[in-house]
Amino acid sequence: EAARAEIDRRGVTVDVEVDGGINEESGRRCLEAGATVLAVASSIFKVPDPADAARRLSVLTRESGGER
Repeated sequence: EAARAEIDRRGVTVDVEVDGGINEESGRRCLEAGATVLAVASSIFKVPDPADAARRLSVLTRESGGER
């Protein structure tokens, strides 16, 4: 949140990336706090159904308006 607030205060356009420990719950919190990029490789490839995990994370980003 602090990073996003400072970026907005300065009026610059940059991505805020979060990498590590991203799942549906933490990803949602990160997006709500202003993240624009989520690195989610482990959340997809270390689960029994990677395709389902990718779909669910994709829905999360679309819901936040973050998909480009």
